Amino acid sequence: KSALLLRFADDTFSENYITTIGVDFRFKTLKVDNKGLKLQIWDTAGQERFRTITNAYYKGADAIVIVYDTTCQQSFDDIEKFWLNEIESYAEKNAELLFLGNKSDLSTKQVQSERVQEYAQKRNMM
Repeated sequence: KSALLLRFADDTFSENYITTIGVDFRFKTLKVDNKGLKLQIWDTAGQERFRTITNAYYKGADAIVIVYDTTCQQSFDDIEKFWLNEIESYAEKNAELLFLGNKSDLSTKQVQSERVQEYAQKRNMM
């Protein structure tokens, strides 16, 4: 998640992995239909021990991107097991949800795209 945030917001990439502790955030300004759009993007820690901290950041979010690791089936399974319950409990009811598979360039893919698409369609997600 952190690598995606840094690439999108700052156009940087690092091979060095640093675990997010609590939360990190960035701003990104885009132009959509000739209007300025300022995004505030929060990167929350994925570890269970930080879950009580990250719950507060769902409130008021217009969109939530759920990132899973395509090389790790457990990463995708945790969406159903933990993350969707958290989001349903703490996020705004009209917040858009988006699945995003990370590390899809690696050959050790464990999560099949078709399964993700089926799952997202069942839950009216993008």
